Amino acid sequence: MSTLTLLRRLWDDDRGAIVTTEIILIMGILVFGLIPGLIAVRNSGNATLATLGNILLNIIPSFTFSGFSIAAAGGGTTSVIVQVGGVSYSGNSVSLTSYEVAPTQLNTHNIGVSPTP
Repeated sequence: MSTLTLLRRLWDDDRGAIVTTEIILIMGILVFGLIPGLIAVRNSGNATLATLGNILLNIIPSFTFSGFSIAAAGGGTTSVIVQVGGVSYSGNSVSLTSYEVAPTQLNTHNIGVSPTP
């Protein structure tokens, strides 16, 4: 086999070779596609948790218990033996919402090590 034939076979053989430019292009497309996708997943997760919180707030009913007392009657007089006060619970009518909080920049003067050498 001559050198020219070997070089021609190597030049035409691209069955297992991946060019670096192709890898960089594919990785760039994946990264730029993953970032909006992950943001959408985060936002939908926040909205789902807010919806679940609102459902739980609406499931818990308001209730009132007026209390009772046990009295002993005898000889024309009544004396209270046990008295339990009433309880009232009113559910909160405020709906929960989720929102994105802007990131805050840390003050570098409070950090013991400088971020840049």
